[in-house]
Amino acid sequence: MNIGSSPLVRIAQVLCLFSFLLSVRQCVREGDYRRKHPSCNFPSFLQSKDPGYGDWTWKYGGATHVGKVKGGVYTICSKVYSKESSGQFEETCPDNEKSRICVKQHGNKYAVQHGEGRPKFQCIEFIVRSRTVIQLALSDIDVNESTICNHNMTVDHSPWISVRYSLQGRVNCPFIGGYNFHETHEFSKDHQLQRTDCKRSSSLDVKPSVRIESDCVDKEGIKLLFRDEKCVPDRSYFTLEQRLVCVASWEMDGHGFSVLKKDKGEFAFYCIRVEFKDGQISKIVLYLDWECYRATDLSSPDGKVRLGYSTSYVEITHSEKHLFSIPCKPGIRSCSDLKQHQRRQHHHQQQHHHQQQHHLARSDVDTCQYCLNNTGFTCDVNYMVVNTWTVREPYSLMYNLSIFPTSVAHPNLGNLQCVTFDPRQQVAMRSILWGVYENGCYPRFMCMYYDTPYTNILRYRLSNVLQWPVSLNDEDICHELNFVTQPDFHDPKDKYEESPWHIAFAHNGYFRHRICIIPSWLPDSVSFVDHRNRTGCITFRSRWSSKRISLHHVDKYQNGSYIEFNHDQSQNFYCLAALSFLSTYKTSITQTAGHVDEFLCWMYIDSQTVIVIRTSSCNKQTADGILKREDKYLPHLHWLLRLDTGDPDIRDECQRLHHDQEVRWQEQLWSEVYTTSGEGDRRSNSRNSSQGALYGHLGAMFLSLCITVSVFQVVDILLTFVQGVHFYRKTLTACIRTALGKTTLHLHFIDKFWPERIHC
Repeated sequence: MNIGSSPLVRIAQVLCLFSFLLSVRQCVREGDYRRKHPSCNFPSFLQSKDPGYGDWTWKYGGATHVGKVKGGVYTICSKVYSKESSGQFEETCPDNEKSRICVKQHGNKYAVQHGEGRPKFQCIEFIVRSRTVIQLALSDIDVNESTICNHNMTVDHSPWISVRYSLQGRVNCPFIGGYNFHETHEFSKDHQLQRTDCKRSSSLDVKPSVRIESDCVDKEGIKLLFRDEKCVPDRSYFTLEQRLVCVASWEMDGHGFSVLKKDKGEFAFYCIRVEFKDGQISKIVLYLDWECYRATDLSSPDGKVRLGYSTSYVEITHSEKHLFSIPCKPGIRSCSDLKQHQRRQHHHQQQHHHQQQHHLARSDVDTCQYCLNNTGFTCDVNYMVVNTWTVREPYSLMYNLSIFPTSVAHPNLGNLQCVTFDPRQQVAMRSILWGVYENGCYPRFMCMYYDTPYTNILRYRLSNVLQWPVSLNDEDICHELNFVTQPDFHDPKDKYEESPWHIAFAHNGYFRHRICIIPSWLPDSVSFVDHRNRTGCITFRSRWSSKRISLHHVDKYQNGSYIEFNHDQSQNFYCLAALSFLSTYKTSITQTAGHVDEFLCWMYIDSQTVIVIRTSSCNKQTADGILKREDKYLPHLHWLLRLDTGDPDIRDECQRLHHDQEVRWQEQLWSEVYTTSGEGDRRSNSRNSSQGALYGHLGAMFLSLCITVSVFQVVDILLTFVQGVHFYRKTLTACIRTALGKTTLHLHFIDKFWPERIHC
């Protein structure tokens, strides 16, 4: 029998061929799907490049992911911890990188195809919570593209965060005011109770497990005050007094949600859920990562555990709220209960021999005895700083610091009253500020130093915000230790820092351009290379324009055998002030020509380095942080200039430009001298034409001397000629300005006696 011709064999061969063709067709389909180009684009705010908010970061299953969005495709990468990179997180995109491709837009929803594996689809809605945070509403995964956005959508518990904008994304938090919480319970990812040792040590203990103050003033953020180390959650990396900023807030299921960030520039995020009952806070759930779970994510309606969290969390309950309007120790309900409180503290100290408790009790006594007698004396702020001042922050943010005769209004601290607890301790250009709040937040104290080095320019420094217990004494509140910020001990890069000085500008003030006072060890004109590796020329002082700094970029390129230069338009910066203090670098404050609202701070580090800062953080601390490339200071940077690039061609080009400008200025000056001489001839025609010509020749001779003589010779010549040539004020002023351009000595009386000088 011929097996090869058997009907069964033929049927089997046909079936194999048919199966093979189906497999090939499926492979082709899957290949086509994987290579499919997007049919739509994701929203503009989602894009990684402008006008979008940058790359997006989120947590899922304890791992950190990064989403890069371009057009209608977003690619998912991962961040992994690398010891080889000095303990930094490195971004990795595997060869089989995950992606989502936009297939079709349905209103605010987008049907997407998963870029890996067999073809599957999902519907996504991007919910904007703030400029920093978005959430995703997701459908189930299906193989049917046409009906995928008809499915039910579920809000994902992992919000996306734009790290690029998280430094400037303050919003209001879910609640306002100060609360004492007496119960905290810490849970692991699998809902197992981890910590139970944060309890009241006795019924006499008035300090809560944790005190939370939220938005005491608008968009201030949240402050957590833990009673002791036992109450600080594990793996939270919190300090005993932890400040957080709300970067996004929303409401869902009747609960308030917020994504929080540490306030010191560190990229550590958290999430809270605030539950309310009868208008009061009943419970706060703090998730120790930025995954935000709803209450329904934990259990189903029948009470059974439905879903496990991928982050540990803390439940904070048993809250109470008190209002304080006088500077007495919070926790003592009134100073009339002082004796009873003392007896309890004394009994507690005898049992535990805790010397620190005795110290606090003594502070309570002093505080309450004092505030029963008086609440301090209202004082006056120095009249020279009474104004509305504009403070500039990174990313073009600005706020007003309003100083009134007896108070100060700060956007992050509220209205602060000027007080003194001993008029004999008052110091000029220093004020004690006291803030009282009607929302349950504790009263606050602060010390402020200030001065006005120039008209409409304020230099000020603020201490740390002090809360109870605090000694009601001017010198104690303004003690130098209160101007030192403690580091975050969980961050090895953080360190103790002194509170720096800041610069603010009078709101709608008039700013007079002044002669630039530049350190003598800087050249008049020099080449530079900036932090973006662009080369150029900068002129710090010139005889043709002593009141401005000029800068422009120069690009060198080869044109055959010739070297040519491409010059950007020159940028001019008019000098407003020169600061020279022992605690910082020599500094110039400038106003940008053509941009009256742009003020820059030029800090002269040494003969080869100049740092230009665009914000009010004009101090040595910021400059040193920029030099060390510390992340929290880099947003303040405008330019980092390394002088004298070492490129001889650029150096020669800068010298040529400076010389050409000098020649043009001298020619213009001679022209003005001859014009002035002609005016002198006409004026003296009725008296003696030869006298006018004589004065004209004297002026010309005088000017030729000015171009080469020193400033001391100019003063001597002035004393000789001022009687005979008093009407040649333009010539005289030009001469003085010429000599002053060659020295660092600046005579301020020129502006007073020669108001008609040649303006720059």
